[in-house]
Parts: sequence; C-alpha cells; structure tokens
Amino acid sequence: SLLDLQDRQLDLLLPSHGDPMYEPGRAMALLSDRFWALLRGRHQNPRLYQLRERPYQPVLPAGEGCEGKGTPHLLAHRASMANSYVLLSDSGKALFIDFGYDFITGIPAGSDRTSRRPWLYTLPALKTQFGVQRIDVVLLTHFHDDHVAGCNLLRCVEGTQVWAAENFADILENPTRYDLPCLWYDPIPVDRRLPLSQPFSWEEYTLTVHPQPGHARYAVAVEFEVDGLRFLATGDQYEGDDGLAWNYVYQNHFAAGDYTATAKLYQHICPDMILPGHARPLPVTPEYLEKIFKDAQVLNRLHHELLHSPSDIAAHNFIARILPYHVAAEAGKTIPFEVEVRNPFFVPQEALIKVVAPSGWMVEGGSQALEISDTDKLLFKVTPPPGLVIRRARLAVDLTIGGQRFGQQAEALVTVLARGAT
Repeated sequence: SLLDLQDRQLDLLLPSHGDPMYEPGRAMALLSDRFWALLRGRHQNPRLYQLRERPYQPVLPAGEGCEGKGTPHLLAHRASMANSYVLLSDSGKALFIDFGYDFITGIPAGSDRTSRRPWLYTLPALKTQFGVQRIDVVLLTHFHDDHVAGCNLLRCVEGTQVWAAENFADILENPTRYDLPCLWYDPIPVDRRLPLSQPFSWEEYTLTVHPQPGHARYAVAVEFEVDGLRFLATGDQYEGDDGLAWNYVYQNHFAAGDYTATAKLYQHICPDMILPGHARPLPVTPEYLEKIFKDAQVLNRLHHELLHSPSDIAAHNFIARILPYHVAAEAGKTIPFEVEVRNPFFVPQEALIKVVAPSGWMVEGGSQALEISDTDKLLFKVTPPPGLVIRRARLAVDLTIGGQRFGQQAEALVTVLARGAT
C-alpha cells in the first residue's frame, strides 16, 4: 500500500493520526526502505519488488517447453494466492480463469470477513504491459473463496462478467443455502451459466468446461487451445509440482471413483499442459496420464478396504443434507426445508427420517418414512416460537435406513430475527 501511494506522487498526505505531511514522497521512501530492510532480515517476501513490477508473465516464455512454443496470449498471475490465468484476445479484451486474492503477501489466520479482503492491485500493470483494454470475463473452476473472492470487485470496478459452470453456479449465487467449506461471504451473480462438456466461445477462442469431481463435487476442468497448444485448467484437483498428490476433501462431497473419472478425462483430452490452482504449470506426458490412472485405482482400493462393507458412506461424505443450510427469518414465520437422502446400500431400503428441532418449535412433516433406491427428497416445515430471537439455532435430521440407525446426519442453521428486522 505504501509503494502504491508513492507511485501516485502525492503533494500532500493527510494521515488519520498526526499532522499533515507536506513532503510525503520523501517520508514514504524513508519508511518503505526501512520496512524492506526489516523484511529482508526475516527472509519474508523476497520477490516483493519483482512481483510488483511484473505480476504477470506468459505461461511459456518464447522458446521454452512444448517444443519451444511460447504463449504470448496466455499469462500466469505470479502473485495471487490461488493461481489465476489470463487469456488475451487480439481485440484487447482479457478473460481471467479464477480471480481470488490478488497480490497476496500473507493471509491472516482467521476466517472472519475482515481477514479476507480482495483488491485489484495488479490490474494497472496487466493493462499497461500487455495492452489490455477491458477485463471482460472471469471464468471459474470451482466455488472456493481463494478462487472467487475478487469477482464482485471486478464486476463493480471493471464491469467484468462472471461465467460459471451449471454444476456450481447456484452455490455462487446462494452461498448460505449450502453446507460447504470456503464459501465467499456474499452472493456472486453469474452472468452466464455454462453447460457441461459443451464447447462455447469467447472472442476468437473455443473453451469447454468438463465436470471434475474429486477435490470438490462442484468443480470443472477448463479446456481450451491458444498459441498452438492445448491447455487444461484444473483448479485444485491435484497438489504438488509433479501434479500427483490427491487433493480430495470429504466435506466437498468427494466420492470413491472421482479420480478415476479425472484420469479418464485427462487421457481423453490429452492436453499439452495442465494449469493447476496452486502449483507451476505442468507439461503433460503419456507417462503422467498413465500414472494418475494407476494412482486412482490405488485410491479406490484403499477406500474399499477401509470402509465398512457393504455401504460406502465415508467416501460419499454425508448421506443426507438439508437445504437451505442457513436461513434468516422472523419469529413466528413458517420456514420450508428440503432433505436430500442418499441410500448407502446397494439395494432399495426403507428410510425413517425424524426432524430434530429446539424445544418449543413447531414441526410439520417431522417424522416420515419412504423407500429409497438411490437418492430421494422430502419436505418439512418449522415455525420458531413467537417472540424468539436467536442466532444460528440448529435443526437436524435423524436417519434410520434399512433398520440401521445412522443418527443425526445433516444440520441446518436458523437465525430468528425480531419482527421487522433485516
């Protein structure tokens, strides 16, 4: 921030505490030099000035990799928390693949709103150094905050459209509806919902978003060609510069078999290079494609050996969920909910569902029985007592399937507001 103020060549600086500064350039230069000495002594952010001067560079500089081909129309953001990539059009427009925390030099340990502040620090350099006239679109690989945090700011300042695949667009627009980790705090409006596995156009390019469960059930791999090479932006599916470490998260609704599907997808597309979310771009070889398929078989076998037969519960995370997950409503008002129940067994079973609510709450449809073969849905309603004001009261559903009691397998949160409150 101090360096940014220096660049603006201020005549007068008015601090919130202290006297007006009539020679701010000299004062800020002295302070930044001292800060930099402090950082060097702790070996912190050693590339700070390099990254600030040139935050974007071609994914492949001319003459490097992939038979010497460069990528003047495809850039990597070198200073973001989760990797962002920029596709450049000859029209002067740019398409971002993911845009979370721009120019991140560290992140607080907390997850509260004040610890997660996006900004657009590097856009002036992008425009100046690469002739970008408009940040036209941000295309997302999945819904996690380190990949989407800056989207609303891009929209507000640059007029950028948000494009997202149909399998997670609703999560972006209605985050409180879902019990998922790493959601952004506000709804992110989606300007274009992209069908899965169907090519679409942006400027002179054709792209395709492919379903990619594994790291998250609601994620995609983005396929496109640029500068004579085929790329696949894969989000957080794998970790490590070798692109081999499984990065599955059970709460993201991982299922056994996800990485086998991923390996088959990569083999089918056969990209020249993979663009991961938290590692260096990875040139793809036949040996790599064979390795990830064999590793996926190992992952499946390990889950099969670890899980209690015949069910496959843990590898599918929860067997029930309540939608919406978080609701705010006035006391005395009736609130509808939907329960999605998955049969963990291989044959149809009778399911008994009981809604568990706080004492004094009215529940309609609180006990239900149905036969499920795969996945089924049922509805119930609750009414908080008149005059109640409470934050995040919990509801749950208690499940018995096939005579086996699984207990409380899903929750929802209800914030009850005083009448007329917002």
